[in-house]
Amino acid sequence: MLLALIWGTSFILMKKGLTVFSPGQVGAYRIVVAFFIFLPWAIQNFREVPAHKWKYIMVAGILGNLIPAFLFTNAQTRIESSVAGILNTLTPIFTFLISILFFGQLVRRWQVIGLVLGFSGAVGLSFVKTGGEIGSFNAYALLILLATVLYGISVNTIGKYLGGLKSLTISASAMLIAGPMALVYLLSTDFVQRVPASPESWRAFGYLTLLGVFSTALGLLLFNKLVKITSPVFASAVTYIIPVFALLWGFIDGEKLTLLHLFGMVFILAGVYAVNRGKG
Repeated sequence: MLLALIWGTSFILMKKGLTVFSPGQVGAYRIVVAFFIFLPWAIQNFREVPAHKWKYIMVAGILGNLIPAFLFTNAQTRIESSVAGILNTLTPIFTFLISILFFGQLVRRWQVIGLVLGFSGAVGLSFVKTGGEIGSFNAYALLILLATVLYGISVNTIGKYLGGLKSLTISASAMLIAGPMALVYLLSTDFVQRVPASPESWRAFGYLTLLGVFSTALGLLLFNKLVKITSPVFASAVTYIIPVFALLWGFIDGEKLTLLHLFGMVFILAGVYAVNRGKG
């Protein structure tokens, strides 16, 4: 529940940051904040990571954190934060699908039904415009779908190859990979010049700092802990609850949600439920 609250709030924080900063700056800064938070532990625990496992750490850092951070911020320039939260619920479905294709997971009838339902809901949401009416396909939804695919690859990698490491070590080491890349990009932009430009800029900067501290650093640590003590598919099922908080924050911020949005969410959640039921 705590992780769902933290990640469910991240979409509105990204939205607030995008009022001043570019999508790339928002994505990079949240990673940079988490990088500096984890840096002392990354240095302290560097020797705990065997040399042959750094390639898996790189998968977690780049595919599980760095690239999705940029994908979500770009998507939210054309998609409501609440809808982004709904589409994020595809994560456990892609986690399961990737476990079938690349990690030897067996598939059952209910799980196939779940995959179909989940994809149907996502495709349906991709045609719903921000005002609630049916429109042309919103290609920006594909950015979120790609992010959930990358999450699926990352979480399966962590579950299978990094189980012997502490959650803090995994999180800190992943940021040690992703952080410098994000920092180099951020310093190549006008991010520093934008911060003191106005009171609105400072507010947006504050929102992004909260995004980095809680939604990125603390969220990553909690999620990696869940993967270790449960399973990749179970841990990714935290996205069941994320839309509740994303929808709540979107409603408070004046976003318009319609029955079409809710129908899309129901299809996705029904798909996630069916995928997990099929494990029994």
